[in-house]
Amino acid sequence: RTAWTRLQRPNKTGQPSDTVEVKIDLRHPNSGFVASAYNSVRVGSYVQAINVPDARLDSRWNAEADKKSGYRTKSVLCIPVATASGRIAVVLQAVNKTTGPRFTPADEALIRIIGSISVGIVEACEKHHAAGVHELSMGILEEADK
Repeated sequence: RTAWTRLQRPNKTGQPSDTVEVKIDLRHPNSGFVASAYNSVRVGSYVQAINVPDARLDSRWNAEADKKSGYRTKSVLCIPVATASGRIAVVLQAVNKTTGPRFTPADEALIRIIGSISVGIVEACEKHHAAGVHELSMGILEEADK
């Protein structure tokens, strides 16, 4: 499994310029907060959030995204969201809280709401894709029978 994100790299004046893509192998033990969240222990569909006020002081921090983007990660809130069956379908990450040193329980609740909506969308897309693949294969078989 691979997670990916696109980040805007700042130019010399600090304004966003080009976009850089970062891919993370979720099975690798030192792949950062998203991988740690993805591999965390679940109780039903609930998974513990990772809320870190200073990313650089945490052993799970992976500097790859900062190096590629020129960005400076400080605080991190990372929330894995599971399907009803317990499979992690979405991991959302917020960085650099602007109104305090760390993300609050209210921030976590908001991200969980966004995550639950995201999981519903992902599941609907997966069902649609699976149905489309089945329809395509049936169409190919029907053509072959002609």
